[in-house]
Amino acid sequence: MNYSGQFEVPVVAPTAAGGDLLSVPLPETGAPARPGGSRIIVEPAPVGGTIFTLPAGRNPRAAFGLTLFTCLFASVPVSITHLIRTGAWGPFFDFVPWIIVAFSAPFALLLAVLALHTWLLSTRVTVSPGRLAITCCLLGLAWTREVACADIRDVRLKVGMQFGLTPYYDSVIGLASGRRATLSAMLRDRREAEWLAASIQRGLSGRLS
Repeated sequence: MNYSGQFEVPVVAPTAAGGDLLSVPLPETGAPARPGGSRIIVEPAPVGGTIFTLPAGRNPRAAFGLTLFTCLFASVPVSITHLIRTGAWGPFFDFVPWIIVAFSAPFALLLAVLALHTWLLSTRVTVSPGRLAITCCLLGLAWTREVACADIRDVRLKVGMQFGLTPYYDSVIGLASGRRATLSAMLRDRREAEWLAASIQRGLSGRLS
């Protein structure tokens, strides 16, 4: 039986400084085209420039899978706590279930936070004269990070999350200081991620070192 398959495997040559092996360079030839099914909203900024809005719930399959896994994992400390309250554990094992709860409950909470992040996080990127602003909003809470265009070195892709065998791409803003600002895009389509990163970089053209 003949079989053929195609898999997305990000490959990047290691640098002398070690580098981030998950970092994926943008294509050097031609500007990536925007995929037809992209949900990213592009609109002009009031003070000049461009606003890219990444709506919440843009990865329903990953969010649903992560929510299901969270519920299954959270059932462990909940079930053990219920058994402790009903006296189902013998006196010799009184301390054992509490140890399991102490270790599993924080991980269940972390998974719940990641599930909320995947379902409800919305992001707005504003590329305007002189600055780049990344605003994230989750459950009515918003926070913004601003970077001067003169301090931006480059824009790259990074595999920020992987669900099963499926990678989800973020954009990484490289700063002149050597630090990075990460745009948590969580884009399943690599073409869409390349288009977004290239569009941001074009908006910063003439200001990148």
